[in-house]
Amino acid sequence: MRSNFNFEGFGIIGCLFGLAGLGFSIWQSMNMRDTTKKLDLTIDDVSSRTNVEVSDSIVEKAIERAVNRQVNRAADEAIDKVRNDIHDEITKRVRKEVDTQYNRIAEETSERVSQQVAEIDEYSFRDRLQKKAEELMLKRFEHDLDGLRTEYSRKLGSQVKTFTAIEDTLTNLVLGGKKQNDDGGIRLRLG
Repeated sequence: MRSNFNFEGFGIIGCLFGLAGLGFSIWQSMNMRDTTKKLDLTIDDVSSRTNVEVSDSIVEKAIERAVNRQVNRAADEAIDKVRNDIHDEITKRVRKEVDTQYNRIAEETSERVSQQVAEIDEYSFRDRLQKKAEELMLKRFEHDLDGLRTEYSRKLGSQVKTFTAIEDTLTNLVLGGKKQNDDGGIRLRLG
């Protein structure tokens, strides 16, 4: 069975639905515009007919509060500016005084150092310096010497073991595996 599907008929139906939707949206838009116009007129009418009276005391309090806020803000800004100016001025004066005192102290210190250097016994100073250098050199090489001592002790121990093994082997060869007492037997000793 063959189905006949007519695309042209389907396209026409789609166009009709589209036109119906467009017409509906235009109608809704016009209704909304009319409603908003009526509401705007009503709100404007109500606001023009209503008298609002505010008492003078409320206005005076509002003005007083606004003035107090502005005065407090201006006072805080002035205090901050004065505080910053005072801080900057104190910093400048302290820096200037420190520079002045630094120069004076530097002059006095260099004079005292020069005097003390002039009073140093050159030979005594040279002897102390030489002794100190010797101590430092000994400390420096002491660690290296400890390492060498440990290394040679280890190597010497292994050589002693080697010679002992050779001695035991030769003794066994010469005596035929019998050990002799020290009171009359043959004993070979190396080293």
